[in-house]
Formats: sequence, structure tokens, C-alpha cells
Amino acid sequence: MLLLAALTGCLGPGSDKTAYVGATVFDGTGAPPILDGVIIVGDGRVEQVGPPDLVKPPRGALEIRLDGRWVIPGLIDAHVHLERWTLSRFLAYGITSVRALGGDRDTVVALRDSVLAGAIAGPRLYISGPMIDGRPATGGGPPKSAMPPRPAGQ
Repeated sequence: MLLLAALTGCLGPGSDKTAYVGATVFDGTGAPPILDGVIIVGDGRVEQVGPPDLVKPPRGALEIRLDGRWVIPGLIDAHVHLERWTLSRFLAYGITSVRALGGDRDTVVALRDSVLAGAIAGPRLYISGPMIDGRPATGGGPPKSAMPPRPAGQ
């Protein structure tokens, strides 16, 4: 146990951080891409991004090489019909936020709550209420004029 404590103390201040090194970083601000970029992540958040002469990986950080790859901001899909199986696919394709515009309301709310709680991996979910439609209905069912009230506590 003493050896484990001694080794843990040797890890240094960057041991809880990850440094992604060598990618071309496109930040979406209009600035030119950063070549051979360095991205420092700690506690699940990006802490620093920049060229290697300005951003150095902390001592003890896990270093992951991304040579020949690009890093871009997360993408947003503004029109999805959400199902549980789609969540991992969104993340795999770099989609970090979605706006869900259909599907069973209780299922979609449960998925959103599970993602927020960290119980399942998925993008940030923005969900809509029922579609408000006219006559004739364009959504295949009777028009809905308002969302029914939700029970207290939900």
C-alpha cells in the first residue's frame, strides 16, 4: 500500500490530464487551422488549445498522437427522430448536439434524462413538444393544439 501511495505521488500535476498532440485543429472561428496542434483535456473539459510552441503537455499527462488527423468542433444535427440506437452513431460521427423533433415523448424525455445523468453516452439532446398542426393535418394524425400537462415531479 505504501508503494502504491509513493508511486501515485510521482505521477505529477498532469497525471489526470490527456494531451492530444499533432492534429490539425480547425476551431470554426474563422482563424486559420492550427497545424501540429496540442489540445489539453482535464476533467472532461478542454483546457487549452494551441500550437506546440505555446501549449505544452503537462508532465505526467497521457499523450495521444493524432498526426495526420483533423479535430473540428462538435457538429449539431437540428432535425432528428430520436431512438436509443441512434445515440452512439451521433457521437461516432462527431455530432455532439441534436434537436429531436419527433418520436414518443416519454421515450425521448427518458433518453435525454439518461444522457444528462451519465447513465448512457449520447449527444446533448434538445427536445420538442408535440407538433402543432392545422387542418388538414400534415403529420398523419389529428392536430394537437397543446401539450397535455405533466404530472408533478416530472
